[in-house]
Amino acid sequence: MFERRYRQTTHSNPHRHSWIEQTRRKQPPLYASKQNQYWEDKISSSRGNPSRLWTNLSAVLRREKTTPVTAGLDAEGFARAFSAKLENVQ
Repeated sequence: MFERRYRQTTHSNPHRHSWIEQTRRKQPPLYASKQNQYWEDKISSSRGNPSRLWTNLSAVLRREKTTPVTAGLDAEGFARAFSAKLENVQ
């Protein structure tokens, strides 16, 4: 019900929050148990391989080695876009 209301409106925050809360209340044990089982299997499959274990633990802790690089964005492009905006304002 809340999902339909959220999708039919202009995606307002109160409807979105109601939809999310309804979803969280609906089946939290199922989602939690599936997530826990997935990570337990992932960690146990790393037995005897410390490198893979640390990789999996980093994934569980949501740590990334590098920051994602956004393609096509650089300092020169930003400077050009910023200068163009300033010229339009003046």
